[in-house]
Amino acid sequence: MTIRSALVCLFLGLIASACGSGTSGPLSAADFGNKYKLSANDVPGWTPTVASTDDPSPFNIYNGSDELVGRLDGGDIYSVNGCRVSMYQDMTGPSQAICTVVAMDFVTTANAITMFTYQQQNGYSLSIPGYDASTALGSSTLGGINAVAHFGASYFEVQLSGFADATSAGTAAKPFLDVFKSKTN
Repeated sequence: MTIRSALVCLFLGLIASACGSGTSGPLSAADFGNKYKLSANDVPGWTPTVASTDDPSPFNIYNGSDELVGRLDGGDIYSVNGCRVSMYQDMTGPSQAICTVVAMDFVTTANAITMFTYQQQNGYSLSIPGYDASTALGSSTLGGINAVAHFGASYFEVQLSGFADATSAGTAAKPFLDVFKSKTN
C-alpha cells in the first residue's frame, strides 16, 4: 500500500465514521461480544469450546487499553492501532481441528485497515479463497493458518490448527470470515 493509498483510506475512513456512525455510538463491550460470538454450527461442523465448568462462557471480552495490553499476547500493537474492545472464542471442529476466533472493534474503518496493513507488512501474504488480498490474508503456522481480515471498523483473526497444511486451513478459514462479514453488514 502506498502512502497516498493509506492517506486516502484514512480520509475516507474518517468521513465514513463521521457520517455513518448514527446517534447510537459504539456498541458496549458486552454487546460487541454477543454480536460476534459464534454459536454451534454458525460454521458447519464447528462448535464453541467451553473452557471449564467454572467458566461456562464460550467467549471472553477484553476492553480498554490496559486490559488489552495486560491480557493479550501482543496486545499493545492492537491498542496502539485503535482497538477498543475484543472478543476471543475457542471453537472445536472436525477431527482434531481447533480454532480461536478474535473479533476486534477498531472504532473506524481507517484504524481497522491500519491493523490489517500492519499484519500484511509483517508476513501475512497467503490468499484466503473468495477474498481479495486487500481484505483478508493468512500466515502459515505448523498445521494451520492465522487468517486476518477487516470489514468496516471491525478486524478479525481466525487461528486454525490441526490441518495437514496451510492451504486446507485457509479454505477452512473462509466460512468463519463469511460469518463475521455477514454479522458486520
